[in-house]
Amino acid sequence: MKTLVKTTLLAAILLPAFTSLATAQDSIRSSSSGDLKSVISGDVFYGFKYVNNKGIPGKSNISTFNTVGYNPVVLYKLSNKLFFEGEVEFQTSRWQEDATATSGNAVGEGLAVELEYANMNYVINKYALVKFGTFFTPYGVFEDWYHQRITNRMTSRPLGIGHGGIEPGSDEGVQVNGGFPLIRGAKIHYAVALLNGGKLVSDDVANNNGSLEYENIIDNNTNKAMVARIGILPLPWLEFGAWYGKQTVGKDVLKNNIGATHSGAYFSIIKDIDQ
Repeated sequence: MKTLVKTTLLAAILLPAFTSLATAQDSIRSSSSGDLKSVISGDVFYGFKYVNNKGIPGKSNISTFNTVGYNPVVLYKLSNKLFFEGEVEFQTSRWQEDATATSGNAVGEGLAVELEYANMNYVINKYALVKFGTFFTPYGVFEDWYHQRITNRMTSRPLGIGHGGIEPGSDEGVQVNGGFPLIRGAKIHYAVALLNGGKLVSDDVANNNGSLEYENIIDNNTNKAMVARIGILPLPWLEFGAWYGKQTVGKDVLKNNIGATHSGAYFSIIKDIDQ
């Protein structure tokens, strides 16, 4: 019975993503003449939460369906060299563990709307593309390429990566990225970005204690984060890469010498597995 329940839940969660992706692919295939201008794709998600409050005075166990959301993704082609991509997330953001609470339990309350990304892309040539707007940062490749539910089939994220992780998710700025072939079928790809960067959040200026806040629409200083990533694919399914980023995160005289540096390396194996 346990196996049956797990399989059913997995199929229910992944089915919308598979369906929407297939719809987008069918639309592209049906326009072989090259007149396709736009595609709407995305995914729907929902969750179930169980809270065991055994032993806590005044609390009872709770089981509830929660966190319903919808992520429409829009791709729009303006010309053969210029196109737009954007995603907005709509989800319920308020959930009360106390089922007897008088507020916070209505479906229409606590709706969160977040702009995941929205950017314009211009194709310079077959080796380079320039992107400007809000986009996923080139700190590694997972956030940039694989983390979204419509493409990520794993049940978890790599340690430290994701919403609230130690690496920035999305940011405002401009980026040049692309790739080119090497010898014997090997390939290389790259990304160089100029971003707003993080902000130092601190109440203890004298001791330089604090944390970093990312995904800032408005920068808090004139400094910009410089980030570079490079990846090498000796085989189509095997990749090695590294990234480096440096920025100033303070906003005034007392904090303007405080910087943040991100660096890392990764390897990735991606192969199709028959069902």
